[in-house]
Amino acid sequence: EPLSETVLLRRMPATPLKALIEYGFVASSSHHQAGNAIEIAHPMLADSIRAMILPQRRYEVFDETLDILEQEYGKYDLLQSPMRMLRLVMLALAVEREAPIAWLWSAFQSTKYSGELMLKMRIAQEVMACSQSTAEQRIECAFVVISVARLAGDLEAYASAVRIAEASLAGSGDTSALSLTVATHVGTELALWHLMHD
Repeated sequence: EPLSETVLLRRMPATPLKALIEYGFVASSSHHQAGNAIEIAHPMLADSIRAMILPQRRYEVFDETLDILEQEYGKYDLLQSPMRMLRLVMLALAVEREAPIAWLWSAFQSTKYSGELMLKMRIAQEVMACSQSTAEQRIECAFVVISVARLAGDLEAYASAVRIAEASLAGSGDTSALSLTVATHVGTELALWHLMHD
């Protein structure tokens, strides 16, 4: 939510949807980034509905939704629509499908300055794990994961990001475009890591 994709809205039966809106269970609204959208009107009702959906059914719904959106979005350049791309990536991750690096990188860029730290870290981890990612991309994402993992006290994520950053710096990939902030921060973390573990 909010559900704003035209291709999905068209698949919803009009009469039940109209009744849900009239009874106040579903609200129609306009979002700056998503456009016209519908969503469950009451947060507690939304939480209750989500809790009632069995994991297998949730997986099936996400899988079917991703198929529909991939067919629809194949007509457009989604890299020009970061929020749509982020939504597609999150669906792909939910059904454990591998997303192309162009999708992942676009999603990462759209969360770069987001306050949703765990989402930001999740996307960064996916970029680091992607076989198509460049050394520069892995290091930039490691910078984010290291920062968030330190705040969250997630030692496993922190250690993994440090190892990936070190391997990427030691490899043959081009890292010349890294910002001074990222390069300095990651270099400092690597030095501290070795100081504590060597």
